Amino acid sequence: MQAIAEFQERRRGFDRLCNQLWNPNGEPYEVFNRCACPACGYPTIEERSRYDMCLLCKWEDDGQDDDSADEVWGGPNGDYSLTDARLNFSRFGSMYPPDDICGSEWANKDVEEKNKLRKLYDSLLIISDSKKLAEQILAVKRLEGSPTTLEEYLSRKPLRYDQRKGVFLDNWWLAHPVWEGTLYGYGRVTRELAVGYSLQRISRMEDLCERLRGKSPGFDRRPCLACGLPTAPTGDQRCLLCGWPENPLDSDASGSEEPSHLDYSLTEAQVNFEKYLTMYAPEDEPNFSRSQTNLLKKCLLIRAYLDLSAGSFQLENQIHAILDLEKQVLAER
Repeated sequence: MQAIAEFQERRRGFDRLCNQLWNPNGEPYEVFNRCACPACGYPTIEERSRYDMCLLCKWEDDGQDDDSADEVWGGPNGDYSLTDARLNFSRFGSMYPPDDICGSEWANKDVEEKNKLRKLYDSLLIISDSKKLAEQILAVKRLEGSPTTLEEYLSRKPLRYDQRKGVFLDNWWLAHPVWEGTLYGYGRVTRELAVGYSLQRISRMEDLCERLRGKSPGFDRRPCLACGLPTAPTGDQRCLLCGWPENPLDSDASGSEEPSHLDYSLTEAQVNFEKYLTMYAPEDEPNFSRSQTNLLKKCLLIRAYLDLSAGSFQLENQIHAILDLEKQVLAER
């Protein structure tokens, strides 16, 4: 059929382009590491068979491909075979036909923007000049809403508690809800998950601090019990990231210069940090608002701690960078 032939040609073209552009060592905001969607053929998914959902056709990539295209696997794609999805995309612009009212209404939102995006994708296949191709890829990523700089990567909506649709994890096992990746508990932070991730960080950072003890005078410290990161205490012995006091029994349990009308248990502080990057709850003002003013530098600092714990030949340089970032975060308090 013509529709399937057009799909196969488009997919082959984007497979070649994606292989050409693939860079496993680049930063996520710099690279265009994509795979062609098996349903529409456009480069909308990051890795095959990992249940990425195509932003154009809404097919969820469960690993089905040409050898089983006529089969209905159920699961995330319901009663549609891959062949159904391909034909429907050719005719209707999504994997759903119009008589699937719920699916088609959901999939066909922002049609004008999706059509613009398809044209931009198509243009990538006909550009031969590498500089123009790089410029067009930037245009694609901007229309997608994908970050193109470090600042964009760290300052997207997931960093704004009031704009979050869910809380996201870094793609490390040492998780933190700063960088976009896998959905965290279907967008909900439970006490069990928050405490679990905090304990993981504490364990990893205790190992790091023990390894550096006596070797780096600027890094003789231990992890904060609330956020699990090896933060330098402030003058009043509070964590510079989350505000948890080093010894809550000897100070206000809020860990704040401002009196708090809330009393926080350690578990509550851990849950709040997973949600908001602070021990404070949103209703605890002015402490909460103050904690949200320098999120970008906090995120850079968190990333630096995580990178340090992963081990590096540039250990001394990394520690100097962390100490400089800590001064910047403290200066904005």
